[in-house]
Amino acid sequence: MADFVTLTCPSCGGKLQITNDIERFACDQCGNEHIVKRSGGIISLTPVVDEIKKVVRNTDRAAIETTIMRINGEINALQSKSKELKKRIERSYNREIRNHFAARRGGLIGAFSILANSQDSNIVEIPELDDISIDDIDDMIASFSKSLVSFSFKQLISSLESIKELEKDIDLKQREVQNLKAQLR
Repeated sequence: MADFVTLTCPSCGGKLQITNDIERFACDQCGNEHIVKRSGGIISLTPVVDEIKKVVRNTDRAAIETTIMRINGEINALQSKSKELKKRIERSYNREIRNHFAARRGGLIGAFSILANSQDSNIVEIPELDDISIDDIDDMIASFSKSLVSFSFKQLISSLESIKELEKDIDLKQREVQNLKAQLR
């Protein structure tokens, strides 16, 4: 039995002599490196570049998956912060907002509605802020900015602007996750 096997270089076609103890080598003619694979009595050569590409692909995939997990964590934190700020606004300003819009007979169509009841037709129901869009928040900010100058409403406007920025950040990060997931396909 021979101490070597003769193979052809997959890169240049040159003749190669592979001994039993070699697992990696460079072709004498073209200089390309190869990995020797042995399985079930069959010996094959794989260019090192192909193996490196596989490692890079797997590393890139792992990096993308890790980034997606990190961004999803950031999204959850932003959503929690937004939800808590919305609850604080609802607790702190519900009465003032209701009075303001009752005085305006409902104002902001689509964001608030006047409830008709037998005792008072000027009662305004404030929806959950979770149901209000960024455009509705913009309308509220514009409305409050024009008609109110009290310190309390300046704080409300500032809080609404904070919610708006949080919601924009959440949307941006969700789009980033979608783009990263598309790269994994």
